[in-house]
Amino acid sequence: GVENNWVKVVSGSFHGIFLKYDGTLWGIGRNYEGQLGDGTNTYQTNPVQIGTQNDWLYISAGHSHTTAIKTNGTLWAWGKNDVGQLGTGSMASPIIYPVQIGAETTWSIVESGNYHNLAIKTNGTLWAWGNNFGGQLGNGNTITQSMPEKIYSTDKQITGIAAGGNMSAIVDLEGSVY
Repeated sequence: GVENNWVKVVSGSFHGIFLKYDGTLWGIGRNYEGQLGDGTNTYQTNPVQIGTQNDWLYISAGHSHTTAIKTNGTLWAWGKNDVGQLGTGSMASPIIYPVQIGAETTWSIVESGNYHNLAIKTNGTLWAWGNNFGGQLGNGNTITQSMPEKIYSTDKQITGIAAGGNMSAIVDLEGSVY
């Protein structure tokens, strides 16, 4: 039968990640770079559960990587990592299981572009990492970052983010777009 207990779905270029009401994660599609996080590099034609945890809260997908936040505010990533898009501090690739990024428990939103990510912490600060050849991280240079870096583009509290192919946009508490 058809299931009707999905909360959110995100898609990368060739993979999809699904969040269920029960807090479990599921993936489908291309998995050559481990972007499903199921511990394999096997293409999946039916949804497969990603681990056994049931405390996932927020998901996002890039070209060949996935990012997620758990209910405890921790940040996780998996998949292709050739330009530091997972935020692990290295460019070891692929990573086929979810790995925690740092030890902080204050992440609230993460959005993935093709090869970079933006995230907001609960205090409204903006963070970015991954490919930066076009300046999409917003840190004033074009140097790739393999770990989340606080971005000082504004002193206002950030409330919304969007990461595109090679661009980023943010909205602050007053409704200004950058």
